[in-house]
Amino acid sequence: MPTVDEETITVAADLLHTSPAERAEPSGTVAAAAHPLHRDALPPGPVTAVLPGGNV
Repeated sequence: MPTVDEETITVAADLLHTSPAERAEPSGTVAAAAHPLHRDALPPGPVTAVLPGGNV
């Protein structure tokens, strides 16, 4: 199971808040944070991440 540390999650959340103007809560950014770190372990093709953040 891939893991992501807290600092990487925070960086991903900050990036999502500025880049595509998404408002994801930190726990919702785990998939986005893990993708760059574990890209080679994923099957080829498009990737989708669900970004919950209705409380942000």
